[in-house]
Amino acid sequence: MAIREPADPASTPPSTARAERNDRSRWNWLLILPLLATLIPPLYNRENPRLFDIPFFYWYQLAAIAIGVSTTLIVYRKTRA
Repeated sequence: MAIREPADPASTPPSTARAERNDRSRWNWLLILPLLATLIPPLYNRENPRLFDIPFFYWYQLAAIAIGVSTTLIVYRKTRA
């Protein structure tokens, strides 16, 4: 097998060149909130308060999903190019 040398970026046609990613936005830090909200069980390991007779544990988990989706949507819209 022959070892291929990396192509010169200057000679790569623009249609095949990859867009450079910028993952250093401060908005990405917002994604930690839903992660922390579900990784600390003492926050939600209880039955009261109840919402429509549903224990806190269950409706907190459903709310965490909504929070996760919302924060992901916010970060996506703020960081897309």
